[in-house]
Amino acid sequence: MTNKETDKKMTIKRILIYLILAFVPVYIICILGTDKDCNFKTVFGSLSIMWYPAIANILTRVITREGFEESYLRINMKGNRKYYLLSFAMPLLLSVGAGIAEAVRAGGGYDFSRSLEFAGGGKMLAASLLMCAVVSITGFDRGFGEEFGWRAYLTPKMEKLMPTPAAITVSGIIWGLWHAPLIAKGYNFGTKVHPAVGITAMCISCVVLSFILTWLTNKTGSVYPAAIFHIVYDAFLSVVALVIATGSKNFDYERSAFSSAMVMMVFLPLAAAIIIAVILMRQQKMKQQKA
Repeated sequence: MTNKETDKKMTIKRILIYLILAFVPVYIICILGTDKDCNFKTVFGSLSIMWYPAIANILTRVITREGFEESYLRINMKGNRKYYLLSFAMPLLLSVGAGIAEAVRAGGGYDFSRSLEFAGGGKMLAASLLMCAVVSITGFDRGFGEEFGWRAYLTPKMEKLMPTPAAITVSGIIWGLWHAPLIAKGYNFGTKVHPAVGITAMCISCVVLSFILTWLTNKTGSVYPAAIFHIVYDAFLSVVALVIATGSKNFDYERSAFSSAMVMMVFLPLAAAIIIAVILMRQQKMKQQKA
């Protein structure tokens, strides 16, 4: 067996171990440890499941004696400040865009006073946005927990087995399926959407976001921009998009839970541009390796 075949076999082994460690505990917790409203019922289950991908990364490296080289733990701020700024700005822009797109989809005329009324007034809206900012800071560890697993471990491993766009797509689908038990219980899309439809929608969303997050990770050689993007996106999306969308006369949150999430497909052109950037970057790396 050649070294290349041995490396490939080890990569597959590490991916399988990682997936078992990332999926099994979370599925057990989400299926047995949550009620129908996705509230955790156990002390163990109340621990953030967003940390489990990072734990799986660490354990896999220890079990397979891989070590922590190429772990993407360096900050690498020098020359990458613009990507760190993008990691804050992009999720905010996506949140605003999602709200506008959902308002347009709902139709019926738009009046921002309805948005302010929904938010409880200008002061309450400001307080809500401030709370989102606080969550982005205090919850950074949760964003890191997922990204240290998906972008700093699974995707790079997948890239050793297939072209970068395929690796990002596959890892994005896996990331979406990781959320399946919670989605099936109504998390993100509500209980009026069939679980299979919600899980499919989550996988599509995760694939689109994976291109952005992998792009940030590869451009900086660091997991932190992706972690920042992830937690800012989680903190602001529902609040900002919902407040903007409620300005539409025909907006109905209960009926729009699914469509509100799917409007993120508006940003597929952005994802396509990032795909091209990733491909070009991959080609450049291959040329450098051959040189």
